[in-house]
Amino acid sequence: YRYAQRGYQAGDMYAFGCGIAFTEVLDQAQAKLAVNHLRSKGLNVIAETDENTKRPYLVLLMNAKLQEMLSEVGINNIIQFKSSTLDEVVKEYTDSLISNTVEGVIILGDQTIYKWKGVEESYPDLFFNQLTDLYKIVRFTKPDRLEVMENIIKVATAARDIRKKKKEEKNVDILLTAAYKSAISKYPLLSEELEKIGESKRDDHVRKYCQRMEEEMKRDANGDNNFIRNIK
Repeated sequence: YRYAQRGYQAGDMYAFGCGIAFTEVLDQAQAKLAVNHLRSKGLNVIAETDENTKRPYLVLLMNAKLQEMLSEVGINNIIQFKSSTLDEVVKEYTDSLISNTVEGVIILGDQTIYKWKGVEESYPDLFFNQLTDLYKIVRFTKPDRLEVMENIIKVATAARDIRKKKKEEKNVDILLTAAYKSAISKYPLLSEELEKIGESKRDDHVRKYCQRMEEEMKRDANGDNNFIRNIK
């Protein structure tokens, strides 16, 4: 995806946003108070809950204010972003997503985040049917925005055509490799983790690490049982 040409170098770290965790468990009212306080400072904030600990945390989505605050503390490796309308985004990136020269586009709204994936995404029947249903709604309610939906469906159709070809070739390994690379990119290397623990705990740690990778890879399955069966 020509990341190097766009200024992203292997081994460097880049800020896509920030997270705020709390030592104490906040109730909904406290979390809302924290969100409103940060929003009053010009930040774009989402309140989330950790699936494992059930503790609330806040996600600061990238915007000009967050960029300014990060720069003030010396964090300058920040993902490129710009303000655009949805029409402009779709017009600019449709062809790049179809040609696979761009992996995907992150679209941020007010307390919302969307991922518009390219042809590496599977776009299973459930997703595709939702898009076609939305197309029908837009056709009657906002016909002037129909081109946006047409291009989104165009990308989805191209992705499904590629997936169909891969399925016909029984090339599940490509999907598994992509899911595995995605999974390991979110955690430290196993070798690094093993260096920090005692010999007696290594086998148990390896087992838990494998389970964690398996669960992370399943997130990319999108209900594909053939994909899930091959995650071992």
